[in-house]
Amino acid sequence: MNANVAPTSAPIVQGPFNLGSGTVVDEVTDTNSCFGAQQGTDERQPKWYKFIAGSNGPLNFSIRPADLNDDYDWAVWDITTDPTTCAMKGNALACNWSGARGSTGLSLCPSLEPGYNQGSNTFDNTTTGLTGANAPIQVQAGRIYALLVDNFSMSSLGFTLTFGGACGTVPGQANSPALIGLDAKFIQARAGCNTVQFNKRNPVDPAVQPFLTYLWTFGDGTTSTAQDPIHTYAQSDTTQTFSVTLKITVPALVDQNTGQPLTYSEPGSVVLVPPSVTITASVDTTQEIDAGTVVTLTASGADRYAWSGPGVIPSADSVLSVTVNSRERYQLIYTTEGCSDTTSVLLRLAPPRIAYNIITPNGDGKNDTFSARVSPLALDLQIFNRWGRKVYDKTNYQQDWNGGDLSAGTYYYHLKATDGKTWKGWVEIVR
Repeated sequence: MNANVAPTSAPIVQGPFNLGSGTVVDEVTDTNSCFGAQQGTDERQPKWYKFIAGSNGPLNFSIRPADLNDDYDWAVWDITTDPTTCAMKGNALACNWSGARGSTGLSLCPSLEPGYNQGSNTFDNTTTGLTGANAPIQVQAGRIYALLVDNFSMSSLGFTLTFGGACGTVPGQANSPALIGLDAKFIQARAGCNTVQFNKRNPVDPAVQPFLTYLWTFGDGTTSTAQDPIHTYAQSDTTQTFSVTLKITVPALVDQNTGQPLTYSEPGSVVLVPPSVTITASVDTTQEIDAGTVVTLTASGADRYAWSGPGVIPSADSVLSVTVNSRERYQLIYTTEGCSDTTSVLLRLAPPRIAYNIITPNGDGKNDTFSARVSPLALDLQIFNRWGRKVYDKTNYQQDWNGGDLSAGTYYYHLKATDGKTWKGWVEIVR
């Protein structure tokens, strides 16, 4: 069989031709097709096409004669096991041989096809006895098919062959037509640190088409011949972008224009971003921090977090709150797309203070209360006037004594921590 190869779904415009009757005797018969016997042969003025299905789905095509008065017939065979000579093509999967004129073919929406003749039902499938939207057959990705387009009228005028037909223009069409020609587009997903799983978007079962060859170039000097490879890139501290290409070759289908097997190629890219994280703190961690201060550390920018440090229960939360009682370093392991790294935050303890000696309780936020942060432990505070009378007594002092209603003047304090350590001194109230 001398057939043209249809590499994609792009329309094929066939100009005038005249191969005459009986081109190949008994190649198409009333046994292996729906064609009736005509002068010892069932071909009258044929054009043959071979194509490979790129996805599973219904086969849709339309044949629009240049002269709508012409009578075109057609038949489809599965030639996967013998794509070169087609001697083993068997019986037609779908076929139309009728006296109707005008456009013909298989379609899910025949009334939208250019040149559709409603009265003649030219989009029938007489192999199955189905018509119109019920007529299409299901094809499978990777299988190779032959299409015969035969001009029964023998007018020598051509036609336009469109795979997919008009159905692609129907919004929301659920049962979309099968692709003609292999789809080399691919999808990718992270499978680990700098490791990517690549998958052909419309896979082909190797049992259906074992002779396809795949060539992946990953952009880092390496390749793969698998249909769905997993590839690991070298780790880097900077963002990396790689150009990735999938090339598929169909040895069984030779392009009549180039004499080379059909190839399909699709470029893409992979962007690998090293893990990074930002940590913000509720205080200035570049400065020393008073004992007893609660510090909140918030991490962002990664997928997962793991905090650890003195007195910290391991936490996977992005937020960690700690009370500063000593100089400590808190560790954070963070992970993004399978890659992990580590950082830390140092909280430095300020040395204990000799308590402030003057308070000015005027509400301006400056020295309004008696600050006595001499120990990270809880403190008891007693205040005495100059004659030794106790005027204030507080257990677990919260740094909030502002003199109350005492008059301005000098007073004396006594501080005691829970470990028994004590401090004494004076404090002046200035009003």
